[in-house]
Parts: sequence; C-alpha cells; structure tokens
Amino acid sequence: MSINRAIERNTIELLRCVLILFIVLIHTNLVADLHCENSLYGRIYAYLSEILWLSNSLFFAISGYLFFANTDFTYESYRSKIGRRVNSLIIPYFLWNTLVWSLYVAGSYFVPSLSNNEIKPIGETGLADVFNIYFSTYGEGLSSSPIDGPLWFLRNLIVLVFCTPIYYFVLRSHKYSVVLLALACLIPLPTAVYTSVIFFGLGCYLGIWKIDILRFCDKLYEGLFVFVSIIILERVIEIPSGLEFLSAFAKHCAGFLVMMALASKYVRKRQYKADNPLNKSLFFIFALHGIIARLLTKVTAVWIVDSQNGWLGLAHLANATISVMICIVVYKITYSISPSICKRLGSRN
Repeated sequence: MSINRAIERNTIELLRCVLILFIVLIHTNLVADLHCENSLYGRIYAYLSEILWLSNSLFFAISGYLFFANTDFTYESYRSKIGRRVNSLIIPYFLWNTLVWSLYVAGSYFVPSLSNNEIKPIGETGLADVFNIYFSTYGEGLSSSPIDGPLWFLRNLIVLVFCTPIYYFVLRSHKYSVVLLALACLIPLPTAVYTSVIFFGLGCYLGIWKIDILRFCDKLYEGLFVFVSIIILERVIEIPSGLEFLSAFAKHCAGFLVMMALASKYVRKRQYKADNPLNKSLFFIFALHGIIARLLTKVTAVWIVDSQNGWLGLAHLANATISVMICIVVYKITYSISPSICKRLGSRN
C-alpha cells in the first residue's frame, strides 16, 4: 500500500471515529427533553450542532466515495460490491432492528409504556406493524426511521448502493456534473432524503473521477472561512426557503474540507492507526447507542428539573461517554464469545 493510500485510509478511519462520536452527542443532547432551547446550554448546543450535524452528510459522502474509489465500475465490480454490502449492511440492519425490537418487547413486561402505537406487543402485530418496525417506526414517509432509530442512515444507504449505476452514468457524463448535485438542492425534499441523496452523490463523484481527497487537506483555512461565514450569514439574514438546502450544501462541503484537513494533519503527525477499541466497535456504537442514549436522557431529564442548571453540559457529556463505553463493553463481550457473531452484526474485526 502506497504512503498516500495508507494516509487516506487512516484519515477516513479517524473521521469515522470522530463522526460517530458526533452522532452520539446529537442523540444524548438534553434540549428536547428539558425544553431548554433558551438556556445557556441550549444556545451553546445550537452552535455546537452546526458541527455535529456534519456527521450524517459526511458519512454518506465517505460511503459514496469508497464505493467507486480505487476500482473501475463494471457489471462484475457492481455485483461483487453488492454481494459484500449484503453482509456488511443488509444483514446487520435486520439483525440490529430485530435485537432492539426484542429489547423493547422484553422491557414492556416491566415498563408497559414501552408498548405504544409505534411498538406493539408481538401478539398484536400485523404485517404492516412488522414492516413499520423495520422501516418506519418513528416519523412519517421519507423522514421516518426504523425501531433502531439511528439505522435510518443504513436503510437509506442500502437503497443508494443499489442505485449506484444511476449515479455512475449521470456523474460520469461530464467533469462538471457535480453542478447537478448543487442544482438538486433546489428541489424541495425532506432533510433526511436530501442529506442521503446529495452527499452520497458527492462522494460518488469524487470516487468516479478518482479525485485524490488528500488534496483537500491544504484547504483548512479556506474551508473554515466559508463554513463560519455561512453560519453567520444564516443568523444575520433569513435564507429564502428555496435556497436553504443549497446553503446547507455549501456549508457542509466547507465542513468536509475542515474535517478532512484536521484528520489528515493528525494522522500525519501522530501516525494514527485504525487499530483501537473505538474503531473496532464503531458499528456496535452506531447501532446500539440509540436505545442507551434514549434511556439516559430520560433519566437525566427526571433528575435535573431546572433547565438553567449548570450541570446540563456535564450531564450531556457524561451520557455520551457512558453510551459509548457501554457499546464498547458489549462489543468486547460479544467478540470474546463469538467473533463470527460480531462480524454478522457489522463488526469489521
């Protein structure tokens, strides 16, 4: 493996670790449970979320890039990649949703309120209910999520992976076809769909045209300037509704430059290697943290009755840390029992 390929691989692996921590921080925030948007904690989180919400868009971009990078797109390569994604995406998707559904069913015997209109006892579920469990438990339509909430990302990614021939033929048509992605931002879509389709497409474009993403690592200050400028602009003036997604697209692309630059600099300086407990347990953290975070935030909301309490920020960080640590412990226990089960559940180690 060349030095640049090794740096690129380790940069992406480091980014994955950082982005999964961002997602955990999103799901352990206390703003919604305590209705404290106007508190100091709420205002700080509002600005912090500008960085945290880069996570999903960048994960989609990375996924699109890796699908096309370092290979030529042919029918054989497509079939081979789809076969691998069955094991790395589809099987873990159904296993984790089944596991979380089982936890809810078991928990409902002790806490009856866990059975509700979205999650019914097994004896009362019809085919439509089972479909909703796996694909659309919370929310409606294209903005919905399965019973294991964070796996909406995986559900959308599975669909997009099957659509990669469309991305290839559209984005391969011209070197400047990336403009089509910017124009697509003008089409009104649910945020989750916009994030999935557009940023997966951005990654596909980089991979299809074999663009060296390490070249962006010198663009730290340019990306930071654009990122901060758009945040300020969005708070100073009201962006027309038809341009909100385009503004978000530019902001997240700038955020992508910043994240890539910082991760690459760290990898080069510290010689980061993707062989640590956090990296090995990434899929477990991604799939399991949602139900843990939900429990912790509910308990914290009961414990902290004053939304102005100065402990909110510390409680948020504590919940995120506990969620990650529990997931790592579960991964280690599962791996010690059966590495093959770990692999079926999405672990790459």
